[in-house]
Amino acid sequence: MMTALDIHAQIELLRTPFELVAHRALPIAACLLATGPDGELRVHLVSSAPGFGTPIELDLDEGIDCGLLRWSGPADLICATRGSDGECSTLTALSVPSLGFSATATVAWTMSMPGAIEDIRPGADGMLVLVAAYGTERDGSHLGTRVGPAGDPMIDRTDRARRSLYVVAADGSRCTEVPTDGFNVWAADRDDDGNVVAVVSSDPRQAGFYASQLIRIDGVTGAITPLYQSQWQLAQPRLSADGRTALVVEGLSIVSGPVLSIDVGTGETCRWPDIDDVTDLGWIDTERMWFAGWHRTGVQVGTADRDGNKIERWTSPGSVHGPDGQPTLTLTADGDALAVAEMHGSPAEVVRLQFGEPGWTAVTELNAATEHLVSGVISETVSWVSTDGLEIDGIVIRRAHAIGPQPLVVIAHGGPTWLWSEAFAPAESNNLALPLVHAGAVVLLPNPRGSSGRGQEFARGVIGEVGGLDLEDVIAGVDVLVHQGLVDPARTSIIGSSYGGYLAALAATDIRQFRAAVVMSGVSDWLSFRTTSNLGGGYDHVYHQGIGPGTADGREKLVSVSPVYRVGRESTPTLILHGQLDRTTPLVQAEMLHRAFRFAEVPTELVVYPGEGHEFVDAAHRADAAHRVLNWLEEHGVLG
Repeated sequence: MMTALDIHAQIELLRTPFELVAHRALPIAACLLATGPDGELRVHLVSSAPGFGTPIELDLDEGIDCGLLRWSGPADLICATRGSDGECSTLTALSVPSLGFSATATVAWTMSMPGAIEDIRPGADGMLVLVAAYGTERDGSHLGTRVGPAGDPMIDRTDRARRSLYVVAADGSRCTEVPTDGFNVWAADRDDDGNVVAVVSSDPRQAGFYASQLIRIDGVTGAITPLYQSQWQLAQPRLSADGRTALVVEGLSIVSGPVLSIDVGTGETCRWPDIDDVTDLGWIDTERMWFAGWHRTGVQVGTADRDGNKIERWTSPGSVHGPDGQPTLTLTADGDALAVAEMHGSPAEVVRLQFGEPGWTAVTELNAATEHLVSGVISETVSWVSTDGLEIDGIVIRRAHAIGPQPLVVIAHGGPTWLWSEAFAPAESNNLALPLVHAGAVVLLPNPRGSSGRGQEFARGVIGEVGGLDLEDVIAGVDVLVHQGLVDPARTSIIGSSYGGYLAALAATDIRQFRAAVVMSGVSDWLSFRTTSNLGGGYDHVYHQGIGPGTADGREKLVSVSPVYRVGRESTPTLILHGQLDRTTPLVQAEMLHRAFRFAEVPTELVVYPGEGHEFVDAAHRADAAHRVLNWLEEHGVLG
């Protein structure tokens, strides 16, 4: 009989395609897949036809370690490859035979870039490349570390560490920097005439993303024209091939939101009606767009005309994966789309979908014979009413034939503007949801106010009230499960990562109804967050409505919502897991919370993983963290 740790180990071995990109003229796609016992990502080819089966690995030189993938021209696959600096800082063009599925590819050309390559946007006469200079901080919502070797001594000159744009010729013969007038570029797109639209900020720190704007850069003169200034966050800028219309998603924190259409000539801006929580979009032609995004605990896919006046969409249960875990698509040569999707009972595969028909059809069979991981497990979307009458969604995962009230583990997601969506094996918080069910627990995955999938009003419901009504939403869900007789109120626990770690810490110090808590990469002190986090002054400015440590009232408010100042002798025993290099919620956040528990003589343990940032990526560390969480819950009477 498999243990919960066996289940965790097998979930870690599930093969999820990354960087899926379909060829726009041929019925093939490329992706990155983990291969071999070391889990190295290698380039594979996939047919865009349903039922294709197993992707074919390209035969590349041993020294080529690929990151981003993009098709350019009839037969070239452009890759960001890892150089001697340890970063994906080299552009490599692989010539792939244009007919059939060959297992070989040759290097056509390479070009070194001055930093880590974060995006590649192929165009008619080359490609637009976004490069993060050495010293730049990585995306704070994910790894939360620093680009490039630290050096000895490490010198922090944030003003010099910016993201810049370059235009690289299709044959690799030249590279030209795009003038950005000192702006830091977060995302960009280019039309057929070389004009660029870009999401930029004056502040190059991760906090600067929270004060971004959309600009146009003339492809001939380099002149910069402001197009749109937002009080929220902007992402996924898309410029039509004729340069007339710019689109951008406007959302909160981890961006999903409505789409804005901007007439580049007049500056007139309109918002697509009745569509929200879009995470990605692209041009089908000069008059039509596709889009994908979240919808409650599932996804939405659709098309729209240039101005968003004619919108058609469908929704479906499940999760669709992109580079940042958000739904994204890649268009096929015949006008359909490919994606990486999963749902309960169906592990992640490359799937084919049509814009006019809901659902998808599997293309690959990467994770066959994994049914045992969900055998006897029920996953269902549930709703409950919170303390103020607001309806809240969540997902409950449990054993089908359990008798009587069971132990409960609540897993709070990060963000807070993120969500739990229906999945084969919910991934956040170290893939622990399914293993915990196999260990005998009912697992509640709540989407309290502040989450994505319910529109911007719902997402903004936590602003100025972090740890308030959103935590009440979570506790209300627990109370419903207790009332239904599904869970044992004496054997409940809460865990979470990032903002979910904050909620777990707050529940451990304030609610105190749980027997055990686990805090991963969490915030414990909003006061010090302002000056220690790479998001400080941006993220916290939004979520605390501009309240900062500059006044006595501001300091008092930040202290009042910080778990570290609420620890008392009746607090919940808490395990704290943290990455040593985390710059998003720095290690000091974990150390302060741990010491506060120790001073109060509350059982606690701090585990620090060397080399890890905001998310744990090392396989041995992830296995160790799973072992410690399960042991902690057993030791404190939740499991077992």
